[in-house]
Amino acid sequence: MTSAETARLRVVVQGPSTSTALFRSDVKKNLVFFRGCSSIYSEIGNDSAEIIAEGKKPQLERFIQWCNELSSEAAKAKSSFQSPKHEISVTSVDWQEYVGDLKGFTATSAPPSLGEPHTEGQIEASTMGGTDESV
Repeated sequence: MTSAETARLRVVVQGPSTSTALFRSDVKKNLVFFRGCSSIYSEIGNDSAEIIAEGKKPQLERFIQWCNELSSEAAKAKSSFQSPKHEISVTSVDWQEYVGDLKGFTATSAPPSLGEPHTEGQIEASTMGGTDESV
């Protein structure tokens, strides 16, 4: 893949749903299973979370669209029999150069440094594999 096809994305979302396991699992499902992207999900306090993802740019753009749909008024009013509605809003979207250091989905309690690539052992992390138990 060329650098024009791939990218790194940093999204900050805010709201009471950001600290729930259900929202984290929906982010994982949307990025890893539906879009084939790798990502890190970090709770950063004040009902906020940072999502760093890498993959094909069109897939990352669709992920941003999904996040924006969750924060729309229509989504907040819509009831679902499948799961409770997520209460989030997108506060920041930053595009970066693809690095290629992310694998699968990792949830952390502290965000990685933005200037340095993520390495194993650099941050305390709980890696969620692709099994049914993790979703």
